[in-house]
Amino acid sequence: MDNLLLFLYVFSFLLVSTYVIVNFKKKGLCLDNFFLFWIILYYLFIPINIIIFGSYFYDFNSRKYLYPPLNYVSIASLCATILFIFSYIIGKKVKLKGREYSSLVGIYTLTMGRTSICKISCYILSFVSLISLVIYINEVGGLFSAIINAQIIRSGYIDTITNSKYLFVKRFIDFAYIPFTIYVWQKREKLLDDIVLFFIPLFILIFLVLFLATSKTSVLVLFIIPYLSICLKTGKYYLAPSLMLGLICLSLLDFLDNLFVIISMVTAEQKNYGFLTIIFSTVSAIFSGDIVKEASPQLASASNNKYLQILSYFVHYQVSLNLSLHEIYDLRFFQDIIIALRKVVPDSFIGLDATDMGVDITQVTTALYNNGNLKNLNNAASHIPPGIIPIGIYSFSLPGLIILGFAWGYMTELIDFFFKQIININNKFSGWYAYAIIILGFYCQTGLPRVIVGNTSYLIFFLLFFVSFKLRYLR
Repeated sequence: MDNLLLFLYVFSFLLVSTYVIVNFKKKGLCLDNFFLFWIILYYLFIPINIIIFGSYFYDFNSRKYLYPPLNYVSIASLCATILFIFSYIIGKKVKLKGREYSSLVGIYTLTMGRTSICKISCYILSFVSLISLVIYINEVGGLFSAIINAQIIRSGYIDTITNSKYLFVKRFIDFAYIPFTIYVWQKREKLLDDIVLFFIPLFILIFLVLFLATSKTSVLVLFIIPYLSICLKTGKYYLAPSLMLGLICLSLLDFLDNLFVIISMVTAEQKNYGFLTIIFSTVSAIFSGDIVKEASPQLASASNNKYLQILSYFVHYQVSLNLSLHEIYDLRFFQDIIIALRKVVPDSFIGLDATDMGVDITQVTTALYNNGNLKNLNNAASHIPPGIIPIGIYSFSLPGLIILGFAWGYMTELIDFFFKQIININNKFSGWYAYAIIILGFYCQTGLPRVIVGNTSYLIFFLLFFVSFKLRYLR
């Protein structure tokens, strides 16, 4: 059975990879290929490695080795993956008649006086982000408290630290991504533009991802945004630098896990000596290596094989898929979309708390992952996202998987068509396209509608485009 399953996975991996390579030669860098790359990695390449190295794979979420492999990889999970990819490809091929597929012939920049609306808006967003960062740090008890409790904040349990009504400003800190992305490769006319549109957002984002967000993906995005932007702008892919960037990103996974824990530990110990002392102590701890194993006991339990250590960060997507196919739970009927829409408005504005929003899909996934009780999910931990394929299954079984694959394929093709036309007219929009690729391409990691629909910065990003530029189509 192991050999048959391995053969089917390898065959599917080669087949889908060939499709992506051919598609890349035809379309180049685009959301479609970026998204499929992650699908292949999570749901085809990782399962192959689980079958081969299962007893050596350490899952950081369940804190155990994946043995026997057939408990985590199955014919059903392979069929679900292929069905999703097939539905996705069919969705891409469908082109409904409408203006969205009309030929774009011109883009006009809207201005207020002599300054573009886009530039004015980015100035505002940069300052709003900075002010929000200051307010948020103050509301969680100061800088040191924010750093020490970063993991609690990220997990959504901030109410255990403070019950402030102004915590919603955290969603505005992400606004720094917008001016940084748009102007990272654009010519900035004045020194003030350099400061407000590049250096302030960059400082905010570095501080955010290292001390507050503590997210490996967020750190990697800071590397990927400039790379994708320049690739789209020049039409070149810089193979050697891209391979080097990929290796750096993968090698950073272990480092970042340790770094986040080390920062929290050092801050707790050195908070009375000032922020500069914390920075120097953190750097010293990293280079000494003395507290790496102490900071990350999970890594100490994992395989010493670097290859398997890196892949271990991605195994939970496949494990989650297999759980969604073999465990018993109530179908959600896409109610997470409704929860995501309600997340657009801060809870404190409408008098809601976490339990009023309904059970989050991550609570279901985490409970199944840890063999938890599904009857008391309002008090369940919530830290393991389902991934895009399982969320379709959780929502409406196999029909939900097909609907989600088809809808996402259609949306992906529509966005690629839209931005490819824009880039062909003016490549200064490469930053816009790069951010759209990253936003939607990484969606497969979580599969959570609130990551897209409920994210204020993403909504502002797309809204800003349509209020800053006028598009002229061929009639």
